[in-house]
Amino acid sequence: MAQGPLSDQEIVAAAAAGFLLAVATYYLLQVSRRVLSWRVFFSITETMLLFLAASLRITATDNLIDLGMLPALSGRLWDSSTILRDSGPVGGLIGSLTGYRARPNLLELLVYGAYWAGIWWFLLSDQPRTKTA
Repeated sequence: MAQGPLSDQEIVAAAAAGFLLAVATYYLLQVSRRVLSWRVFFSITETMLLFLAASLRITATDNLIDLGMLPALSGRLWDSSTILRDSGPVGGLIGSLTGYRARPNLLELLVYGAYWAGIWWFLLSDQPRTKTA
């Protein structure tokens, strides 16, 4: 069942609900800062965003392969769909958040590895250097 465009009232209600959820999240973080510090909170969200970016990169690579703009470099390397299908509800969620593919090809694997190698290099190179005399 398709719906038409949202009305002005629905847009305002959605914006107000989003704002209220943001305020509630901030309040919960302030109340629970003894249990969950801001440093831990932002470390967790940073990690989640890095995995989400990896997933977007793999999805873009997969779409470019499907369009014929990139070569797959080989057939499927393995099939782990008997353990966790990336088209099922759990596998789909994990795949959307991390870039998991049950049947990856070589190019997807190389792109995923290059992404994490770049992130690892960037995070290590960002460490302050100590001077030795």
